[in-house]
Amino acid sequence: MTIAWEYESETGMPAPAEKERMNLLERGLVDQVEPTKQAFLTVVVTGKGACEWRFYSKDNAEFMALLNRAFAGQPKYPIDVAHQSDPKWLEYRHFRSPRGLPTLDAEPKQASAVATGQTVETPAANGLLNRAKELRQRGMSAQAADLVVPLTRSDDLSIRIQSLLELVTNQGLLKEHQEVLTSLDRLEGSLSELLNRKGREASQDERTQNFFQEMRLIRHARAAEAYEGLGKIDVAIDHARAAIAVARGRRKPGDAERVAHREYALAVILRPAGRVEEALAVLDAALVESPGHIPSLILKAVYLELLGRKDEGEALFATIHPHDETALAYFTLNAPSYHALRGEKDRMLQLLEEATHYWGGPNVVAYALEERAFTPYREDPEFRACLERCRLLERRA
Repeated sequence: MTIAWEYESETGMPAPAEKERMNLLERGLVDQVEPTKQAFLTVVVTGKGACEWRFYSKDNAEFMALLNRAFAGQPKYPIDVAHQSDPKWLEYRHFRSPRGLPTLDAEPKQASAVATGQTVETPAANGLLNRAKELRQRGMSAQAADLVVPLTRSDDLSIRIQSLLELVTNQGLLKEHQEVLTSLDRLEGSLSELLNRKGREASQDERTQNFFQEMRLIRHARAAEAYEGLGKIDVAIDHARAAIAVARGRRKPGDAERVAHREYALAVILRPAGRVEEALAVLDAALVESPGHIPSLILKAVYLELLGRKDEGEALFATIHPHDETALAYFTLNAPSYHALRGEKDRMLQLLEEATHYWGGPNVVAYALEERAFTPYREDPEFRACLERCRLLERRA
């Protein structure tokens, strides 16, 4: 389905006021069709006096009904709608062809090729990757994964690697643990291909080494989460420790919080293994790296509570004062588990709702349904009502 909006412009691009109306149209339609998986927006093409939104839809008549419903009672938009059959998604798959899509909501941009030092013009692919990230942030990980799957088969190594990273992230959020491991194997193969293309000498430059170290860190971190989800805790712990080693080995000024977060991730995995005392030592190491690391401070307070050291946990929690928006985001997401353990339901529910401002309602709900600290509240009417409110709230920050 193609929705076209023609406009007059000397520059070829829409005026700011008209562009804002276009944005309203796009948001309204996407919010109507994508949550039901009736259709997906794949490309927005703007320039030369026209803007086009290209959707892939399951049913044209249903799409039109949803479009009319989305804008009922609003001023009429100057749009034309056309449709054609493309069951194999050929236009989408051929996004890299010179005869394909020329722009994505702007003039063509150059996108840096991963670790190659070259640039390639891939506006359509980058636009789809950005769209997938946006969907993920709105809690629509299944749709985001569907959007990037064709990109993971791209001949362009840069696009293939970026899309595999995005796919792995979404599969992790969907708890598709075995699929994560399969995608990580594919990522490993693509990285080996990239290393072979670059050659031994070229691969020794600092930029390339940093890139491959970053990929090692991501692979170990994601594998740890996947193996934990599969119940293979010992393997998960090994990968979490490997991620810490990579983070420490490539550390640069300003990396302390990043190293601390990898220590925190290990401490999380140690709990289901019954190794809470060991986890406390790991959290102490994280706080040596970054004394103000909010997730580690809260988790340490939680573990002290679990071990019966309630006064210590309470004293520690009282020292936590988020100092910026990022710290506040982590506080609102992590602190509810501490209040849950202490039976402080009102504060727990308040912070869960506040967390939606930073993480989006669907992501907060998924966390609340998984976090074991909330188990006693699963059937609580107030808890369930809170989750229903949160489910509808979008990320604001």
